[in-house]
Amino acid sequence: LSVRLWNCVPLLSSLAANSSLVSGDINKHLPTLFVLDASNFSLRQIFRICIMVLLVGIALLLGLFLAVLLFNPRHRKSGHKGKAQASLNDNKASKSYSKTEISLHNKRTDCWIIIKNKVYDVTSYVEEHPGGDAILAHAGDDSTEGFFGNHLYYSL
Repeated sequence: LSVRLWNCVPLLSSLAANSSLVSGDINKHLPTLFVLDASNFSLRQIFRICIMVLLVGIALLLGLFLAVLLFNPRHRKSGHKGKAQASLNDNKASKSYSKTEISLHNKRTDCWIIIKNKVYDVTSYVEEHPGGDAILAHAGDDSTEGFFGNHLYYSL
């Protein structure tokens, strides 16, 4: 049993030129770069060689993956600083709502709540929240106590 590593271009060109090649003549036309005679190795040695080749391949792939992660620049959002500045400016020019105006927003399709004297429109969140019905019970009203009673570990 022997393993040959060869370039298949001469074989293809010779097959195209002479279609009457028989299988015994193919070895004459192939350049042999490396011949490994497997009959000199035990099955255990062949298995170890295969495992080593596999481990080297995995190590190369892992190294390539880590190199891509290390040298691939991460694109930061260029507008990140501007957004922080804009939110600071928005806080200065926040709109004031009366308690009666907020009390009008007490439906599942239009739900506003007050937490620590700040008004939040939670309409899109009511359906997803596990306590959606509890939110609706305080819709259009002050929900500070209910919020901090259920969310002890969070602070606004």
